Amino acid sequence: MIRRPPRSTLFPYTTLFRSPRGGVYISCAFRGAHLFGPGNVEMTMIQDVFGDIPIAGFFGHSEIFHNRLYCYTGVLTLFI
Repeated sequence: MIRRPPRSTLFPYTTLFRSPRGGVYISCAFRGAHLFGPGNVEMTMIQDVFGDIPIAGFFGHSEIFHNRLYCYTGVLTLFI
């Protein structure tokens, strides 16, 4: 079971902007059932915060930032 922080601590700045029109979610292929168990936990968390917005997504291997390679990451891009 995953404990989620209250909505206000996840994204306190969401009240400053209008609702997103949509988004793209890129998740590491090693996340998902391997990390959270069965079910759509990540998408449920996004829906809890932003409501029912259209989301497209795919799995990647890892994230590159400067000269480092990060695994087990998820990147959410929102269209405001």
